[in-house]
Amino acid sequence: MRLSVDKIKEAINHPEEEIRLMAVEYFSKSFSPDETLMPLVIRGIEKDGRKKAYKLLSRAVGLEQTSSSIEWILSELCKDTLESDTNHVLYYSNLSEILATSNPGLLLKYQSQIVGTPNLFKKFCAELGFCLFLSFSCLTGESSFDDKEFVDLRVKPEDDRK
Repeated sequence: MRLSVDKIKEAINHPEEEIRLMAVEYFSKSFSPDETLMPLVIRGIEKDGRKKAYKLLSRAVGLEQTSSSIEWILSELCKDTLESDTNHVLYYSNLSEILATSNPGLLLKYQSQIVGTPNLFKKFCAELGFCLFLSFSCLTGESSFDDKEFVDLRVKPEDDRK
């Protein structure tokens, strides 16, 4: 018996972690355009805490993002302290990857915030910079622009700490 999409969506906030993980993975692997999924993931993280949230976030890579979810991700990446048992490295890494794989057109309006995000993983900076460049080029029809309009997110060799 196949479950309906609505039933699988409900499972994103199921009490059992493994069921939550499978539900989120179902939608991310199917490249669902449903913008209501990430808010369910966020609600679950805020309800259940961030201790094991890195697992759920790793499955959320590829979910459709909205302005609200991008703002939430950026605010999470700006937090200095998380719950003591939280795996900070994986939590921040997965948030960074979700951001890096989000719709570039959506990210463009957050460019200055992205650049100033303290816990953004450096390995995703080049990807984010390229996405922002492509988005700008597609929106304006220009193939280049000066550094007043675009912030270079490429990793410098001495700055590859994360």
